[in-house]
Amino acid sequence: MSFYEFFYSAIFYILIAIIAIVAIHYVYFLSNRNYWKNRGIFSPDSSLIFGDLPGQVKGNRNIMYDFDDLYKKYKKSHAAIGIFNFRSPRLLVFNTDVIRDIMVKNFKNFPATEFYGKIDGESDPLFGNHMFNQIGEGWKTSRQELSPAFTNTRIKAAHPIMENVVNKMKIYIKNEIAKKDFDGLDAKDLSARYTISVVSNSIYNIDPKTFEGGESELLKVAQKFLAPSKKFMFIFMLNSLYPFLLKHYKFSFSQPGSQKFFFDLMDNSIKHREASGVKCMDYLDHLLTLKQKREISDQALASHGASFLVDGYDTSSTTIAGSLLEIARYKNVQDKLREEINEKMPNDEDFNYDNVQELEYLDQILYESLRMHNPALYLARMCTEDIELELPKDKKVKMVKGDLAYIPVQSIFMDSDYFENPTQFNPDRFSAENGGVKAYMDRGVFFPFGAGPRMCPGNRFAFAQAKYAVASLVKDFELSLNPRSNPNFEVHPNAFILHIQDCYINFKEIKN
Repeated sequence: MSFYEFFYSAIFYILIAIIAIVAIHYVYFLSNRNYWKNRGIFSPDSSLIFGDLPGQVKGNRNIMYDFDDLYKKYKKSHAAIGIFNFRSPRLLVFNTDVIRDIMVKNFKNFPATEFYGKIDGESDPLFGNHMFNQIGEGWKTSRQELSPAFTNTRIKAAHPIMENVVNKMKIYIKNEIAKKDFDGLDAKDLSARYTISVVSNSIYNIDPKTFEGGESELLKVAQKFLAPSKKFMFIFMLNSLYPFLLKHYKFSFSQPGSQKFFFDLMDNSIKHREASGVKCMDYLDHLLTLKQKREISDQALASHGASFLVDGYDTSSTTIAGSLLEIARYKNVQDKLREEINEKMPNDEDFNYDNVQELEYLDQILYESLRMHNPALYLARMCTEDIELELPKDKKVKMVKGDLAYIPVQSIFMDSDYFENPTQFNPDRFSAENGGVKAYMDRGVFFPFGAGPRMCPGNRFAFAQAKYAVASLVKDFELSLNPRSNPNFEVHPNAFILHIQDCYINFKEIKN
C-alpha cells in the first residue's frame, strides 16, 4: 500500500469513527427526552446538548441564574417542571408545599444530596464520611455524634473565645484605620478571619492568629476547600453527562495534602488536650468524650473536625459579610441597631453573650441578610426510594430511585409573592409585629438553614457567633460603603455556595 493510499484510508476510518461517535451521542442524548412528558410533567423545549441550563453548561454564569430564569417563567403556571442538565433529567420544584414535602414529610424518600455516593470514602476519608455524603444509619450516627456539640450550654461556653477574637479584630481594624493608605476593608475577608479563629479555637484549641499579621495556613486550607473550582464543575458536568461513570469512578473532594493537614491537626490537638488534663465545654472536648465513650475512629474524629471547620467558617462569614454590607449601605438600619445595642448595653461591662442574644433587631438583620445573601444558592435532594410525589390540583409525579429534585432557594427568597419589595433590605419584615421569622418558616417560604432532618445542625452556633461579631463592630464603629464596593456583584459561575465579593467597608471609630 502506497503512502497516499494509507493516508486516505486512515482519514476514511477516522471520519467513520467521528460519525459513529456523533451518531451514538445523538441517540444517547435523544433517548430520554420524553422522560418527564411520559410522567405527565411539563418539560420546556430545550437544547439537545445543553439542556435547560445553558449558562451553567457553558460556564459563563452560575446555575442559580438559570434556575431563576425558569422560576420566573414557569412558577405561576406549574408547581414543578421537568428539566435537563445536559441529558440528565431533573425536577425543578417551585411550589413551597411540595418543597416542604420533599425535605420534611417525605424525607425518607429524599434523604440524599446530589453527590451522595460519588465521593470516595477511602481516597477522601475527610469528606467521603461527611454527613453531606451520607444517608441511613451512617448519617444518623454522624448526626447523633455532632448534634450534642451545639447545645445552648456549649454555645454559651464558646463566648470567651468569641469575645477574645472580637477584641483582636477590633484592634486589627483600628490599626488598619490608622494607616495613611487605608481604603476600606474587605468584609468577606474580615469575616472569614473572625470565623476561622472562633471555629479553630473551638475545634482544635488553636489560635490561627488571623488578626496578628502573616498568612494563616488554616485559613488558606479552608478557603481552598470552598473556592469556586473548575475540577468540581467538571465533576458536576460529568455527573450530568455520564452519571454511569461516577458509579465506577468516585472522586476525591479534598487533596491528599489537605487530608494530612487535618489528620495531623486533630491528632496533635487531642494529644495536647489529653496531656494538659484541662476540661472545657468546647467542640474538642465533645470529640474527646465521643472517643472515650464510643469506638470512634481517628479518621471519623478528623472528618468531624474538618467538616465543622469548613462549614462553620464559611457560612457564618458569608452571613456576617452580607450583614455588614447592608448595614453600611443603609444608615437608618445601622442607627436603629446601634440604638438597640446602646439601650440594652449602655456600659462596656454589659456587653456579654446573654445580652447580645437578646438583640431582636439584630436577629431581624441577620435573617434579612440570609434571605438576600443565603450561602446555599440552591438545594438538591436525591430520591432513594420510589414515591408518587403529590402536586397541587390532585396531580402526582412518579419519582424513582436516582431522580434528583432541585430547589431554587435564592429565587424563592427573592419572590415578591412572598416578600414585599424583595430587592430592598428591610429587617422589619421579620419583626414580631409582622409575625417574626416563624411566620415565613411556617409558610415554607423561608428556610435559611435548610429544613427537616437535614437542617444544618450547627445553625445556632453560626448565628451566635455572627450576632456577637456584628453587634460588637456596630457598637464601636460607624460603617459606610467604600466606593470600590459592588453590592450587586455577580455570583461566580463555578461557585456552588455563595461567595460575597467586591464588598469593601469603611470603618470610623466611635469615640466615647
